[in-house]
Amino acid sequence: MNKYRIKKVKDQISSRYYPQVKVLFWWKNLIPHSPYNGDGGFSTLAEAENAICFRIRKNKVEYFDFDPNENCK
Repeated sequence: MNKYRIKKVKDQISSRYYPQVKVLFWWKNLIPHSPYNGDGGFSTLAEAENAICFRIRKNKVEYFDFDPNENCK
């Protein structure tokens, strides 16, 4: 079973998409309701998918070799 889903709520005027995460047995909105982000929903499915990816994406770590004999002349 998936740990993430997107809930779609449709009314007469528009649709809203809510990214959700499963916590134990319940589904919880990934972006909580607040005065800064409105109701926590998105206007398009793509925006909701991007919000999930942004939340769960791990930082990419890169390593670069550094040779002080070559770089510090």
